[in-house]
Amino acid sequence: MDENVILHLEKLSRLEFTPEARAAMQTDLAAILKMVERLQEVDVTGVQPLVYMNGSDENTLRTDEITPPLARNTALANAPKTYDDAFFVVPKMK
Repeated sequence: MDENVILHLEKLSRLEFTPEARAAMQTDLAAILKMVERLQEVDVTGVQPLVYMNGSDENTLRTDEITPPLARNTALANAPKTYDDAFFVVPKMK
């Protein structure tokens, strides 16, 4: 886990970290990846895959509720860039 990964994540998420926050993020992400590596070592032979977190054999869905839509100006209020004040402008990903 190097600083270039953190810088790339900053760009993708449109966040800006201080150098201290970048270092902390780098340490935290390295610890998370190390934990995932340890999980890869666990022998799961004979363990049935967990399909639903509630322990049931089927998915529990909430009831659909009709609610008023979000107003366009509210939805676009925090958009970094819009087109014609009506659409989100999404940058191309490389």
